[in-house]
Amino acid sequence: SSDLSSGINAEYGDEINEGNVYRCTGHPLKTDIRDMIQWMMQEEFSSAYSKITTLKRLKGLALLDMITEIHLFVQRIEFPGRIKIQILTKLADMEYRLASGCSEKVQTGALVGIFQSTKDPLIKMSLDDVM
Repeated sequence: SSDLSSGINAEYGDEINEGNVYRCTGHPLKTDIRDMIQWMMQEEFSSAYSKITTLKRLKGLALLDMITEIHLFVQRIEFPGRIKIQILTKLADMEYRLASGCSEKVQTGALVGIFQSTKDPLIKMSLDDVM
């Protein structure tokens, strides 16, 4: 605990807060995860991919850490059950592929694809509810 405090103090000064702890440990912030999910659900594939790649590079984030946090975040989103299970299963498959040595670049594209593929079923479900 004192080693972590010393590391944070050395890097960020005396202020210890959630943001500094996340940055010091290399984990994505909750706001980063929220932004990523919004990009993947609301923007075109190439735009979401580019923004996520830039975020990873600028903050020195590992895709595996991002997926772990996305997994937790998705569990709190009110997706229909079938879609939530589909997303969580695909995220687990991605974690396995990354642990097996697959390219982060390819898996980043797969991550965006997971959320892009849920847009059409969600839109159709919303329209079905209205009609």
